Amino acid sequence: MRRQDIITRDLSQKKAELLASRERLRRYVVDLERIAEVAAHDLQEPLRRVVAYAQLLSSHAQNALDAESRDYVAHVVSGAQRMRKLVQDLEAFVAVDHLPPAERLVEANVPVQVATNSLAEEIRRCGATLVVDALPAVAADEVSLVEIFTQLVDNAIRYRSAERKPLIHVAARREDGFAVFSVRDNGQGIDERQLPRVFEVFHRLPGLDGRTGTGTGIGLALVRRMVERLGGRVWVESQAGQGSTFSFALPLTVPAVLEQPLDQEARAA
Repeated sequence: MRRQDIITRDLSQKKAELLASRERLRRYVVDLERIAEVAAHDLQEPLRRVVAYAQLLSSHAQNALDAESRDYVAHVVSGAQRMRKLVQDLEAFVAVDHLPPAERLVEANVPVQVATNSLAEEIRRCGATLVVDALPAVAADEVSLVEIFTQLVDNAIRYRSAERKPLIHVAARREDGFAVFSVRDNGQGIDERQLPRVFEVFHRLPGLDGRTGTGTGIGLALVRRMVERLGGRVWVESQAGQGSTFSFALPLTVPAVLEQPLDQEARAA
């Protein structure tokens, strides 16, 4: 009996320590998210000013500066724009938890169209061919779907092959109550050693020129966070030199606690 009492006291103490540790961890996570949110928000305005005035300087000083000085200004503009994009992506990453829950079915072809329209200039500039199949309706919010498809199509453009015209194929299939979407490209592919880290935040792959750092390192981590928030999962299959297929699965039905009557188009899907 005494031994049982000792064991019970030890277990109670361990449980109390575990609860205290969990509460400290929760507070740390909340604090870190708040710091990231405030930092991203407060950096937006000064960065906007840096970009704007650097561009004005570049425009107004073309005739007053020599070639070397103009090159310096161009680096300032490029660096400021890159920093601003990083802050914007960071703000989007920390804002995921504030997005609305999946309360209805969303026709996936609409967010794909919005995403590709926003990337139209990049698609035209690199001569890419984009093929989009008929896609099903899924339990999601349109903001998340637009961001997911934007990041994946932009990724396919960014890591295209120098040896062939880019081809990007967006498709989907139904599987065990989920819609499995795929964004397949014929780009430069991903080295097998890099695959486990592809969706890590701030992990960047070599770009078209072979140098690391062409993106912010947040895009694919943002995709993973958004997909998982919607009750799905994301993965990638790739072969270096041949291309990549990024896939993600989302529920075909709204969770029972959130289920609402479907409109006529959703029923037809």
